[in-house]
Amino acid sequence: MLPVPMMNIVNGGAHADNTLDFQEFMIMPVGAPNFPEAIRMGAEVFHVLKSLLHDGGYATSVGDEGGFAPNIKSTAEAIEMILRAIEKAGYKPGDDIAIALDVAASEFFDKKGKYIFKKSDKSVNSAEDLIKLYVKWCAQYPIVSIEDGLAEDDWDGWSMLTRELGRKVQLVGDDLFVTNTERLARGMGMGVGNAILIKVNQIGTLSETLDTARLRRFVGLLHAQGLSGRTLAKTLSAWRGLYRWLVRHRGFRVNPVQGLRSPKSPRPLPKALSVEETEQLLGGGPEATPPLLRDQAMFELMYSSGLRLAEVVALDSADGRLDLREAEVTVTGKGSKTRTVPVGARAREALRRWLEARAQIASPGERALFVGARGKRIASRVVHARLKALARRRGMRMPVHPHVLRHSFASHVLQSSQDLRAVQEMLGHSSISTTQVYTHLDFAHLARVYDEAHPRARKRRTGGKRSA
Repeated sequence: MLPVPMMNIVNGGAHADNTLDFQEFMIMPVGAPNFPEAIRMGAEVFHVLKSLLHDGGYATSVGDEGGFAPNIKSTAEAIEMILRAIEKAGYKPGDDIAIALDVAASEFFDKKGKYIFKKSDKSVNSAEDLIKLYVKWCAQYPIVSIEDGLAEDDWDGWSMLTRELGRKVQLVGDDLFVTNTERLARGMGMGVGNAILIKVNQIGTLSETLDTARLRRFVGLLHAQGLSGRTLAKTLSAWRGLYRWLVRHRGFRVNPVQGLRSPKSPRPLPKALSVEETEQLLGGGPEATPPLLRDQAMFELMYSSGLRLAEVVALDSADGRLDLREAEVTVTGKGSKTRTVPVGARAREALRRWLEARAQIASPGERALFVGARGKRIASRVVHARLKALARRRGMRMPVHPHVLRHSFASHVLQSSQDLRAVQEMLGHSSISTTQVYTHLDFAHLARVYDEAHPRARKRRTGGKRSA
């Protein structure tokens, strides 16, 4: 799986002869289902932006890094111009395409510790002033990444910036870390930044920089500084793939990362919402617009039936797997294991409303049950973003992601029924404990446990049918 590309479409700072102080304004197609689609989305926005600049009387020449270099008056105006281009290209800012900035703040940092916007309004700012601007813009615009937001030696300012935005925005250190392990270790010790840009040419060749022993020590240092085993495993996987390519195509004789393993991390207990918190998140009555109706149907289905995000995204609208009459859904989960689970009344009602509205945004012939703004199958990362936004609107104190709904389903059913094996079957888990004991249960038993235990189903039953 390739990462989301960051496409530089507007230049300023040292990369352009214009009035913008920030060096690069980038777009990230966070809602693209795959890498080729992301490239296509970025190219479309680039060409629409060119037309907007031309129509607005701005130059459409490009800067040193390939982005346009118009004489736009301010950073905010540049961001708003990009957002207009995203919308005119047919995409939704934030859901489909987000904004990333490369500030290169060292370029306008003076010896007195001030940040001077030399190219625009000549204003003089402290680190606190600049951080307030970032906080304001991140609340106002869909900014998901800020690179070199403060100067390379402003360590205290970086600490403040990370405290303010580190849990919400990717804070990349390029000039800050310069691919230097000592600076990286210092930054981690101070809680500075949350991402690093690796440039081999900043510190030497790959063969000069890395060997297995030094890599092992470096991984140990990162773990001691607080990085989890899972994060380190992902880092090592990326390095391993890079060296595998270098061995195959550039004559490297050895892969120093081969055989290097990350430390194991203790598995944290899954987080779950209380019944009251779930009602706070999902309650509130039917929504009005097709996107909100879709969201309500997706999230109710996840909580109602304990489905994984990938299982929900993979559902089709007319293949018979979702049977609202029989109040059940059949999905194929991990290990190609198929299971059928009940669907509660509120989820069924939300799904009916969504199916009535689906035709308004679904592309002709699209099979997916849940579609995004372009009418195609909705991407998993868009579902993450939509649930996160809903949690914010509903005033939730804890971060909510799709797996929280699945764990909440399991917790609420288990608390009421005490039937661990039934919950295991509904979740599609392959084992019930470290001994991997597993028992198959028929659907009637699962439905009975569900009716008796799930908060969405604990209602009076009539005529032997579920009436939740």
